[in-house]
Amino acid sequence: MTTQTELEKESLLSDNDILDIVLDAEQQATEAMEDTLSGLVNPLILRGPPGTGKSKMIEIISQKMGVQSTDIISSVWSKHSDDDIKAGMSTYPYRCDHLVKVDGALVRAGDYSKWALVADLYANKDGGALCLSDNDSILKDKDAVSIIMSATEQNKKKVVSYTKSNSTHELQMMGVEPTFEVNCPIIIITNIDMDLMIKVADVESKNPKKPKPKPEVITRWEALISRGTYIDLKMNSPRSVRTYCEYKIKQVNMLTDSSYLENNFGRSLTNDEAEACMKWIRHNQGSLAQPLDLRTYNKVAGIMINRKDTWEKSSKVRFLKGV
Repeated sequence: MTTQTELEKESLLSDNDILDIVLDAEQQATEAMEDTLSGLVNPLILRGPPGTGKSKMIEIISQKMGVQSTDIISSVWSKHSDDDIKAGMSTYPYRCDHLVKVDGALVRAGDYSKWALVADLYANKDGGALCLSDNDSILKDKDAVSIIMSATEQNKKKVVSYTKSNSTHELQMMGVEPTFEVNCPIIIITNIDMDLMIKVADVESKNPKKPKPKPEVITRWEALISRGTYIDLKMNSPRSVRTYCEYKIKQVNMLTDSSYLENNFGRSLTNDEAEACMKWIRHNQGSLAQPLDLRTYNKVAGIMINRKDTWEKSSKVRFLKGV
């Protein structure tokens, strides 16, 4: 959450000043990712808006560092025949026909459950890396956070316990043990301002008139941050998000040399079209129906290609509020 005071301070800055602040935070995050993947820090928590390329950056860095992870959930499983079990070929009713390996960190975005978290930690207990990308529901579940805490203990032996493994079908199928040691770097990407919420809870707990106990999950956030690294990527206002997105687009030629646009719409944008796309979004950002991210530019670019003469009108209808 950006306060009014912060917005007022930002209004005195140029776009280049804002970009410098964001890029400094990005450099700090890059170095922290390398430290986390090297086993020096665990966990790394990055706070920033979705759709600004954070997960992709983690994929690229972890691949360059030679990390290989296991995606046990996407692997192919089949049931042993009763004859195989009777013959002693397996004490477990399922077998893995194809174990899926991933170059780089295993990135889990969107809906995510505790059993899936346990499965991923088990599959990567001896190597790999796990990135929880915008899985804020997991961070608000005290039991799930407790599992992450166990996996990031500063002790040499990190033991994760999940007694429901014996009764959860998916974990039974995958042979996940209810208790296991794990050595897996964890990177958490979130839009939750954990630092601010911790500070608010701390003030409320010390209120002399009516102290309010800290929620258990916030106490566990404090523990995670204290043992790892927490970095705010400084994209806390619409202007800072837009400034960073424009920088990223120009840095990687996202609109003018785009496999996404070429595969879906037959071509990339010209330089003039890319500038027009960014200018239109810049002008209309305050009226966008959804928060701005890099995907917004690709969506507008697709309309530009498909409806060359009426793209502005079509974009207005599709993306702006109250149209």
